[in-house]
Amino acid sequence: MLREAGIPYDTFRQGDLTKEELLNRMNNNTVKVLTIHSAKGLEWNNVIVIGARFYNDEEKNVCYVATTRARDRLIWIKNR
Repeated sequence: MLREAGIPYDTFRQGDLTKEELLNRMNNNTVKVLTIHSAKGLEWNNVIVIGARFYNDEEKNVCYVATTRARDRLIWIKNR
């Protein structure tokens, strides 16, 4: 959807990048599309979480990680 709308985006896994590569990607003016696991330890002003589940304690802990990535705004989109 981002590509079709002409919105620049980037997706990556932290573990696959050097610290310098990660900083370069983070400084790019793009929408970052990451899994919650990939976002652990990173922060952004605005975070949108889509499709996270709360079925068991492990998933609840992962969702907590997602909520703590946002500095200013967290938007949570729940599947029905």
